[in-house]
Amino acid sequence: MGVSPLMESEPGRQLREIWVYLSDKEALDLREAFDDYLSEPTAPGWHCHITDSDGNELSVGVGEADDPSFASRFAKPS
Repeated sequence: MGVSPLMESEPGRQLREIWVYLSDKEALDLREAFDDYLSEPTAPGWHCHITDSDGNELSVGVGEADDPSFASRFAKPS
């Protein structure tokens, strides 16, 4: 069973659903950020920010089950 994404409007304020509309450039920026993440070892708590011309920001983070900022989202071993 997978982990559902945690989506927040700000830390601690969880959202159930979110739609993100990206321009072609923003989508490419996000893809490049994930390509960088997946192609080389990274520090725990990796994240990226995609900002549009109006200053709106999309923040995306990737974590592991033993990372304290993500640990509560993963099922505990039984």
